[in-house]
Amino acid sequence: MAKLAHRPSVGEEGLVLIAIMGPTGTGKSSFINNIVAIDGASMKVGHRLKSCTVDVLPSPVFRLGGRRVCLIDTPGFDDSSPNVSDTDILQNIADYLVAGYKAGRKLNGLIYLHRISDNRVGGVNAKSMKMFRLLCGKDALKNVVLCTTMWDLLPAPTIGEEREEELKADFWEFMLMEGAATDRHDGTPQSARRIVTRMLGLNHVDLKIQQELVDGNMKLSETEAGAAVDAELQRLKADYERRLKESEEAMKEALAENDKMMQRIIMKERDRYESKIRQMEQDWETLNKERQEEIDTLTAKVKKLEAKGGCIIC
Repeated sequence: MAKLAHRPSVGEEGLVLIAIMGPTGTGKSSFINNIVAIDGASMKVGHRLKSCTVDVLPSPVFRLGGRRVCLIDTPGFDDSSPNVSDTDILQNIADYLVAGYKAGRKLNGLIYLHRISDNRVGGVNAKSMKMFRLLCGKDALKNVVLCTTMWDLLPAPTIGEEREEELKADFWEFMLMEGAATDRHDGTPQSARRIVTRMLGLNHVDLKIQQELVDGNMKLSETEAGAAVDAELQRLKADYERRLKESEEAMKEALAENDKMMQRIIMKERDRYESKIRQMEQDWETLNKERQEEIDTLTAKVKKLEAKGGCIIC
């Protein structure tokens, strides 16, 4: 396993904040529960493909290796909840990160979880990795652990080892070159605590999106992550507009043939396409919306909880 650059231990220090990221179903909430459940607390865990995390959820503060630690559960960009788009997910994560950044509460590290049981990396996995990379930026990757999960679902460990090598040589290559580390989580509390323990000595890190939104005073649409979401929205909008046009031609044929059933099917599809396009228009509004009032409210909440010794935005 690759090593992380640590600073010397100086006894009791401030709160350690570590974000847990990755697609839905990789075990983010379960990973956190493996640690905090020992102290009698827990996070909600999904046992189906539907996500249980649509907001950013900090864990209760716990002690590990002489440090106070808070793990931050984040939604995946492939969220399966109805009416939740990638734009909504990006906005939720960005708001949280910006509020913490303004309050002086910076992350110490990030753990990105990936199912080793997936036989290929494509679609949502590739998108999730890309968004994670854009959120972090090059300079923050030295504080990242790329962690594989679900090893127990493999018929043989050698299959996972081959997939792990493919990840390192291809999809994770750039992040590893910039200092990211790798690890494996076997699903046990001991494994989760070991992985978090190796990150306790990391320096605070500024993420790319925090620098863009706060220091650069950018709108979300102007950030690298926001631009990626915008490009995907443009692609999908063009696709749905094409389908709408095709449905118009199909409707003409159905009307000419007096095919009532086909007319109902086409109308239902047209309603769905139009609904998708309306959602995209709302997403564009979100990407370009000024969020100062919401951020100020969250920042004030961070500082209030800090004064009480709690975790941010609990």
